[in-house]
Amino acid sequence: MNRRVGARLVLDIVEPSEVLLQIAIAHPDPSAESLTVTLDGVGVDLQEVMIPGSGRVHRFRAATGRAVVTYEAQSYRSDSTA
Repeated sequence: MNRRVGARLVLDIVEPSEVLLQIAIAHPDPSAESLTVTLDGVGVDLQEVMIPGSGRVHRFRAATGRAVVTYEAQSYRSDSTA
């Protein structure tokens, strides 16, 4: 089974903030996953954090401005129901 997902978020950040995102699918194919964040058009560094019992979170620090978050992923699962 092949599944494709995506999300796009636009955030107006009005004061410097630490932002936590939890929008990624569980157990993706790492070669088929992309998460990018820009702040006023400039790329932002992301840190992936594992939270026991909740999965993974992506964290970044942002000054004021418009942040655009784009996520795309594809997962492959073989059905072994024979």
